[in-house]
Amino acid sequence: MLRARWNKLGLAVCWLMVCALAQATSTTITYPRPESNTDLRYVYYWRLMEAALDRTQAEYGPVVLQQTPFSMNAQRCMEKLLDGSIQVALRSVMPPEYADRLDMVPVPLDKGLLGYRVFLIHSDTQARLAQVSTLDDLRAFRIGQGLGWDDLAILAQARMQVVQGASYDGLFQMLERKRFDLFPRGINEVLAEYRQHRSTEPDLAIDDALLLYYPLSRYFAVKKGPEGDALKARLALGLARLRADGGMDRMYAGFKKEVLRGLPLKGRKLIRLDNPSYAQPVYGLDKKEYWDALTAELRP
Repeated sequence: MLRARWNKLGLAVCWLMVCALAQATSTTITYPRPESNTDLRYVYYWRLMEAALDRTQAEYGPVVLQQTPFSMNAQRCMEKLLDGSIQVALRSVMPPEYADRLDMVPVPLDKGLLGYRVFLIHSDTQARLAQVSTLDDLRAFRIGQGLGWDDLAILAQARMQVVQGASYDGLFQMLERKRFDLFPRGINEVLAEYRQHRSTEPDLAIDDALLLYYPLSRYFAVKKGPEGDALKARLALGLARLRADGGMDRMYAGFKKEVLRGLPLKGRKLIRLDNPSYAQPVYGLDKKEYWDALTAELRP
């Protein structure tokens, strides 16, 4: 009996040593918690990251993924990338002041779905908005945005009126109180956000007249340097394999089907804005296979 106990103890010790060795040889990647517990915008992207990392275990080894215990806005994400608190974040545009220190994986993760914008509005605004037919008409409305958001430069370049809010949840409250008129949301965001906030902001509504478009997607961002460069290469390889075996298309198709369910796009007036930043090669705007033109969804 004593020998049996020692055998069990020996097996337990060996198992612990194997677990410790696996943990020691794995790479820990920390990514940011969103600005609010109600913020579900990034679930698809982190699942895509996990799949890309899984496709590259043979070359790079196993990964332990962990989310920060604290929430982060866009500005704080870039600061935490620089100080090493996180290893990866999501960006739609790389601000020029960070371009020498941060880098992006040049693959638009949502195929530009983010650039198709539907307005969350106060229900009182719908009648006025239904009269809009041109960009100049739209300039009469105040648009809400968060601090450091990637859309700010695009909207400023288009000479739109912009009101900034300090927090993600606070923007919905500001819209309810008519501090601004329009809150443009990606078509991959708007329904979930409306359902999440309509109980606390009962006058919240989804505009049914307009569709705003500018080239915009989300990309993985890393810090420049040996570790960040290695992670960029790993993610690029994983995404390439996902594209080659159809995995990325399948994930995107499921994501798109879910976010567009219950959101009709046909019949909306389409207003286009330029995004000067996307002339840079890193955004891949010239690679048509990377982008979804929503041809079927927008066909009259």
